[in-house]
Amino acid sequence: MKKIPLFFSLLIFIFNASAQDYKLTDANSKVEFEIDNNLVFKTTVDGTLSGLTGQLHWDEKDVSNSKVSASVKISTIETGIKRRNRHLQEEEYFNAQKYPTITITSTEIKAGKEPKNYILYGKITMKGITKHIQIPFVTTHYQNKLLLSAQFKLNRKEFGIGPDNSISDELLVKLAVMAEE
Repeated sequence: MKKIPLFFSLLIFIFNASAQDYKLTDANSKVEFEIDNNLVFKTTVDGTLSGLTGQLHWDEKDVSNSKVSASVKISTIETGIKRRNRHLQEEEYFNAQKYPTITITSTEIKAGKEPKNYILYGKITMKGITKHIQIPFVTTHYQNKLLLSAQFKLNRKEFGIGPDNSISDELLVKLAVMAEE
């Protein structure tokens, strides 16, 4: 059996050590949304979702080897008004009983134009409807943790969420997702 010199063994270890598996944590993460309501005058409704779970395989040296899958629970929707929270979980909106989660799964991750900037190409599923999505995001390292920060827009009508009414079709999603080793 041929022995590998120590120097090459260390190089192989360092190369392989660049990839890391993380667990997405709900406790230190934020999943927020904003949508305009134009009923009488324009107001912005904002809210959060929690119950975040997921996995991240991160290879900073070759981000094309990275992948992520995440989900949040619809039953955790919080807008500051309990009646609205319950209404958003009903069939007309998210139908939380039949479709309890929103999921995002990457199909590819690419480096962006600036350092620590990336683009996730993947699929998002809401209310049983899956659409392709691009999410630009930024990473920040904290010891054995990695924070993924992103903002992107979605069209609620593409997912069959809500009726034609005074609520804007487009909503803004803001993510600050903490991943821990």
